[in-house]
Amino acid sequence: MYADIFSSSDSDREEEPVRRIESRPLHLSSDEEDIKRIVKSGRNKRCEEMQSIIKNLNNHKKIKDMSNVIIDFQNLVKVYEKSVQMNDFDGVPPFYVRCIAELEDFVNDSWEKKKEMNKSAVKSLATLKQRVKKYTRLFEANIRDFRENSENYVDEEPGISDTEADEQETAPSPIKASIFSVPGTLPTSTVKKSTRKSIASDSEDDDDDMDDSDSDDFSDDDSSSTSSIDINLDRCKDPSVYFLKSTSDDKKDKTKIKKIAKDRSTKKQLRASSDIEDGTWTTIDSYGRPEIQVQAFEKGQEINFDVVVKKMTEILASRGKKGASTSDQIVLLMQVEEKIKECNLSHGLHAKVLFAFVSVLFDYDKKHDCMNSSLFDRTLNAFDRLFDLLNEVNIQLIALDSNDDESFEHEPYRIKASILTVVGLLDVECFKVLQNANGHESEYVERLRDERRVCNIIDRLCAYLEKKEYPSDALCAAYLHKLEHMYYKFDFEWGRKVEASSMEEVGLHPNTLVIQKLCEFIYLNDRTDRLRTRAILCHIYHLALYNQWFKARDLMLMSDLQMSIEHADQSTMILYNRAMVQLGLCAFRQSHIRDAHNALADMIGSNRIRELLAQGLHTQSRYEKTTEEEKREQALQMPYHMYINIDLIECVYLVSAMLLEIPNLAAHETDLRWRPISKPFHLALRVHDRAALVGPPETPRDHVLAAAKAMRYGNWKACTNFIINPKMDAKIWDLLFESNKVKQNLEIKIKEESLRSFLFTFSAIHDSMTLDRLSVCFELSKSVIYSVICRMIINQELAASLEVPSDALIMHKTERSRLQALALQLSDKVNSIVEMNDKLIESRTGGLSGLKGSQSYQGSRLLLLGRV
Repeated sequence: MYADIFSSSDSDREEEPVRRIESRPLHLSSDEEDIKRIVKSGRNKRCEEMQSIIKNLNNHKKIKDMSNVIIDFQNLVKVYEKSVQMNDFDGVPPFYVRCIAELEDFVNDSWEKKKEMNKSAVKSLATLKQRVKKYTRLFEANIRDFRENSENYVDEEPGISDTEADEQETAPSPIKASIFSVPGTLPTSTVKKSTRKSIASDSEDDDDDMDDSDSDDFSDDDSSSTSSIDINLDRCKDPSVYFLKSTSDDKKDKTKIKKIAKDRSTKKQLRASSDIEDGTWTTIDSYGRPEIQVQAFEKGQEINFDVVVKKMTEILASRGKKGASTSDQIVLLMQVEEKIKECNLSHGLHAKVLFAFVSVLFDYDKKHDCMNSSLFDRTLNAFDRLFDLLNEVNIQLIALDSNDDESFEHEPYRIKASILTVVGLLDVECFKVLQNANGHESEYVERLRDERRVCNIIDRLCAYLEKKEYPSDALCAAYLHKLEHMYYKFDFEWGRKVEASSMEEVGLHPNTLVIQKLCEFIYLNDRTDRLRTRAILCHIYHLALYNQWFKARDLMLMSDLQMSIEHADQSTMILYNRAMVQLGLCAFRQSHIRDAHNALADMIGSNRIRELLAQGLHTQSRYEKTTEEEKREQALQMPYHMYINIDLIECVYLVSAMLLEIPNLAAHETDLRWRPISKPFHLALRVHDRAALVGPPETPRDHVLAAAKAMRYGNWKACTNFIINPKMDAKIWDLLFESNKVKQNLEIKIKEESLRSFLFTFSAIHDSMTLDRLSVCFELSKSVIYSVICRMIINQELAASLEVPSDALIMHKTERSRLQALALQLSDKVNSIVEMNDKLIESRTGGLSGLKGSQSYQGSRLLLLGRV
């Protein structure tokens, strides 16, 4: 047989060129005969691909994943266009028309509810709407027919047509592996593959196949010829392996594997049927393995006080140990609490379990920065149950390091626990939850609602400590927790009432009185500097927020925190920075421009205002930060609802600097020793002046710099228009309390400082000015003009005098002119150059020769300059 297949004559070798046999993969699996290969046409493959994309599209529509809906829509259009090019359809398929129409309806419905979506989803929806609207124009007639006769457009998977079903045939196996197989070449993957296939097949058919294969393996029919066997020798590198018969061990292994798989499938079916009959379900994990449900008590076990105490002790003893599951401890404690309620056991035992349950909740999921929403909600519910129990039952909480024994069975109950500690942990966890939430999404608003529940728990804590007459240290800590949730909140309803009438008529806000009471208690009873310092800063922030400028300023000066704050911790430093910024904003609202500038100067001058206020990380650092340093900085960041607007701070500082710097710049224009009041503003103004092409202002910074250039020449109207306009109102001034009053005071300040700048700039040109003319030009009363000029004369800023009968300002012309100032500058520079040349000559000649000549030359030069 071997010679018949591979023998050839010499003539054949000469006539036919030698063709290289291509090596093909050898399939030696014994299960190849069991596999039926179905040859699918290209049309069916594309139809199945379209149906798969439509399925994914529907799933993404259900969860409103707009970005993936766009991707699925693009893929579907590409596959459909390819099918059209291949002439797969005699028109538009019904399932495709149905998909396009339903997608159009989905887009329209989602667009009506776009207010409920986040910003990114709305952006993706707008893109999808534009593309779908453009694409559906090609199928208007089909979509119209679908809406009229939707029953004709049944969403079915595209099947194989009758003609294609006749053309399909089962692909024969390339090699009869049961006849020609290589012993010992069956890989492990093939065994696993055959096992999976045997599970899906019927046991009786498998036995028949095995009998057929056995009969084929041991058939010794001599009449069979070589041509009757379909052998593809091109698939094997060594043709001799085809003629090696397989051993019976392989067939026995195959039979054993199929039998085991059959038994497993039978057991699974029996278990599934029994679960359905019993009405029970088995929970599985992501790998398909059944989850083990922990049980605190065995089924039918008698529950009494001792059993529950023993179980609770076991759970608490396993806490913190290696291999202990925190989730199991949570489940067990929940079951213990339910049993205590069902059996109406001791309230003291119930309180002990609640304390343990809360502590375990804080230990859960340490790998994340904060709790998830469901776990945090469960923690809040546990605290509500705990305080209900503490207020209803006489429970005495003793220190953890106390030598007294606990008592759970009879009143008065004694429990080793610290309610202040666990509430402090809850407060910290609430801060972390808000800190790690995205402030630009609706999820942040949902998380922010939990803060009210936390505040209620803190109020209940303060009431409980006062009722039980706890020491002052515990009360100070509890009051500080309450204070830190109140000091930064502003009541806009109260603000609107004040704007409508006045603060004297409305009175102080109720929270101001509460905060003052809490702070006074901390001032008197705190033994640590940290609580007192934080209470002072919170009090200053709150007073400044409600326009109590003088009280806030006096409290800051009396506390002398400027000298000791550098020794505080980082969170207290951040609170100090926030208080100083709020103090500066309050001074600006009350028209104390210089105080506002001084309070904000350090923040703006550092160029790290976001980092100092803990409202963002400083990315442009000189050195690379380690992971631990980044985590520490991230832990200090403030939640989004506690932010202070950075643009507002910068604009207030620049306006304050403009009102101080522009008159000072006009007064010392020719003074070489002049020092600016605000270096950041002076630098920004110089950069703005050097610009070759200056366009209209866009940002608040550009508006202030343009206003400064107008004020420099006394043009107060242009300056006011740059500072106070609808664009600046929307971005800056509407954010301030009593914004109308602030803008009125700011306009008056601009007029006064423009008047001072005008007098400084043009005093050398005018000989006299009338007060009536100045009053008309600057739209100020004569008394205001008179007071401004008198103040300038008294401070020796302006060399002039007032004639009262004629109301005229007489200039004395004692200041140097522009030409004289430039001449003095030139003489100073020439003197410095000559001195440098003299020193150079002395260093070369040794200082002995030419001394008299140089002195006479210098003296004549100075006389000449004096004559000039």
